[in-house]
Amino acid sequence: MAALANETRKTGIEVVGDMPWGTHFCLFYETKEDLLGILVAYCKTGLEGGEFCFWVVADPLTIEEATDALQQAVPELNRYLANSSIEIVSARDWYLQGGTFDLQRVTAGWLEKVARASARGYAGVRVTGDTAWLQKNDWKHFCEYEESLNLAVANQRLAVLCTYPLAVCGAVEILDVVRTHQFALAKRHGEWDVIETAGLKQAKAEIKRLNEELEQRVEERTGQLVLASEALREAQTELAHVNRVTTMGQLAASIAHELNQPIAAAVTNAYAALRWLGKQPPDLAETRLALAQRGWQASRRGHPPNSRAHQKGAATKGWRGDQRSHSRGYCLDSWGTGEERHISGDGTRGEPAAHSGRSGSTATSHPQLDHERGRSDER
Repeated sequence: MAALANETRKTGIEVVGDMPWGTHFCLFYETKEDLLGILVAYCKTGLEGGEFCFWVVADPLTIEEATDALQQAVPELNRYLANSSIEIVSARDWYLQGGTFDLQRVTAGWLEKVARASARGYAGVRVTGDTAWLQKNDWKHFCEYEESLNLAVANQRLAVLCTYPLAVCGAVEILDVVRTHQFALAKRHGEWDVIETAGLKQAKAEIKRLNEELEQRVEERTGQLVLASEALREAQTELAHVNRVTTMGQLAASIAHELNQPIAAAVTNAYAALRWLGKQPPDLAETRLALAQRGWQASRRGHPPNSRAHQKGAATKGWRGDQRSHSRGYCLDSWGTGEERHISGDGTRGEPAAHSGRSGSTATSHPQLDHERGRSDER
């Protein structure tokens, strides 16, 4: 069961905090009360985290004392014991089977516990074992075991806390213990001391360096994203501007088209009026009529096509010519016949224009045109 390097577990020990899987550390204690308080919190946290717990006790602490102390902190301890979520055994039964300490057998026993816990769905295995049973002749082999355990737990969902009584540890033994663990804790006179090995310090320094490098990369990437976001925002603004300019261009083209039509009609009527004035004598009645027609067209253009004024003007117009007919050289018959006539070069009226579907149509009256026609009749 491979350990996840970035997955941490609560230890229940305030001075330690969280730990990753594969942690192998030790505790030096002075009193049984200190030992019980620390290990009860350690096991309680493991049970609450869905881990399988294994507690190896040694004199002067007994299995009954450990169970009673844990019962007070974990009201549901009987349930955990019944479903084998925790085992509390003596050091002699675990470490000294057959009366001797076997490094390979003990290490294989931990890995077997890990495999069973994994098969049963536990998050991992939390172990603690006391070394008060150790004799001088077992010390060297046990130190080798502790050193090999660092490699054995490295890739496992396994955390191991080894406890040593300060009363039986001399300076040499303390140095050996610290050397073979990732870090060491000491509880003396109610105060905590934390001793880190050179390897752990180097690992922490490397982690710090990697974290700083990661933070720098994150900052650089964030800066790049900010610049990209600003560029995108500028592009969107430019696109919106282009869309507005395009819309204005289309609107301007539409307005120009609407203006060109009446202007062309006005030019045609103006040329017609000039021709009437160029006659000898000038035909003022026809000139007035041509200009009146232009005035009516201008007033009609001043209203929207669907307005009532436009519709009313269209219904009462007294002529049938339009911009297209004027642009082709046609004008209305000034006598109100409703026919379009070709304008000759000298401005005189020609024959009625032949347009399919337009001859014989009945024209309605327009006040201004009727006025000009009346004046022409008088003449």
